[in-house]
Amino acid sequence: SGPRLQYEQPLLAREALCLKKIDHPHVPKLLDFLSSSDRYGATIDHLVMQLIVGTTLAQMMEESEEKNSPLSINLAYTIIESVAQTLTDLSMNPKVLHGDCGPHNILIEDQTKQPFVFDFGAATGVYERNKQLFLGHERYAAPEIHNPNLGDLSPQSDVYSLAIVWQELLTGLWPYGKLSPRSAPSISVEEKKSISLRVAFLPPHPLTSYPSLKEA
Repeated sequence: SGPRLQYEQPLLAREALCLKKIDHPHVPKLLDFLSSSDRYGATIDHLVMQLIVGTTLAQMMEESEEKNSPLSINLAYTIIESVAQTLTDLSMNPKVLHGDCGPHNILIEDQTKQPFVFDFGAATGVYERNKQLFLGHERYAAPEIHNPNLGDLSPQSDVYSLAIVWQELLTGLWPYGKLSPRSAPSISVEEKKSISLRVAFLPPHPLTSYPSLKEA
């Protein structure tokens, strides 16, 4: 079996252990992990990653809002479909949950418009009990990430995050308005466990269901 993530390790070392287990076309590859010391003797870790020239989905959403020009439905659906498949693949092999899947960690390559999932600093194992301080963006985190008493992390934890991204892409709005993420209403863990992450269960393309719908 591969190395297990150790939370007491420095964050980049922990992320490197996770990335070494991942070989996926939509995850930038880890090329090297280096450690050096500064002049005071403190250890500085470095991740050397595959270069993907692109823009984060968060930046694209901000630019769309500034220009009052929403992303096309086709592009939004393609991004969500691809990221959902990537998260599915990772949850099955090597059984890794991203744990922080928001638009800030989805990179859209400039030329191909293909999405890449990156920043696995908050990643953990499937169904691993979450007893650690959450290091990601709470705006997109599932309830059990905020509160370990709600249960173990599962593939549905990443589904929850991606669903919020999907709503923001379609409407430009965060689902819970002015509520803080910690106080926002949520479905129960058992309800979420009934949700499949497989792409086959994604909703149909909006233009398929409503042919009369026009691109924005």
